[in-house]
Amino acid sequence: MQPNPPKPSRGRKKPPHLERQILQVAQLFFAKRGFDDVAMDDIAREANTSKTTIYAYFGSKQKLFKAALDDLLGQLPPAATLTESGAEAPFPEQLMVVANRIDQLLSSMSFDLVRRTLASDITAPMRDRIWKSTVLPYLDAIHDWLVAQASGGALKLKDPRSSASLFIALIAGGKALHSQLGGSSFGFIEEDHIHQAVELFLDAHAPARPQHAG
Repeated sequence: MQPNPPKPSRGRKKPPHLERQILQVAQLFFAKRGFDDVAMDDIAREANTSKTTIYAYFGSKQKLFKAALDDLLGQLPPAATLTESGAEAPFPEQLMVVANRIDQLLSSMSFDLVRRTLASDITAPMRDRIWKSTVLPYLDAIHDWLVAQASGGALKLKDPRSSASLFIALIAGGKALHSQLGGSSFGFIEEDHIHQAVELFLDAHAPARPQHAG
């Protein structure tokens, strides 16, 4: 059973910058350790404040976590920007641009916190809300972009939804497995791996060559 939070002292004015400072420290801790392995004492020490002050701002560890998550989710780039690329460039070059943006997204602190949250013991409604507000829009954006490229003959798609998921999985590669099993932060993906992922995807989705009459 979680102990009752200490009662905040009254009469003190809250410094305007302190709430933001606590939130940023909490984001770093939650992204690196997840919810269960973070102690409020650690956050208070790093933020150079007290647990009493943290509870005065946020009420509980759960509410602080939600505030930290909501704030980071608000910093994620719009899903549509993931697939913006020069329409005149060859498709492999466009695919490489999108792959690098996916790398930046997956390597961000925001997605580290999303990943740890989805892997933790959270309620089904919370899991569904996070999935629909973060992961799904990006997956949809890649799906729609690939469908548009396929309609122009740049690639062949049998199952666009599976191809969109496969593209992300190829980019994430061993980093995702290491992060999942080891509990470490995702980190940036090596450029060589991204090139290989793009080449594998292109090989698997190469458009059919026109048959020439013999």
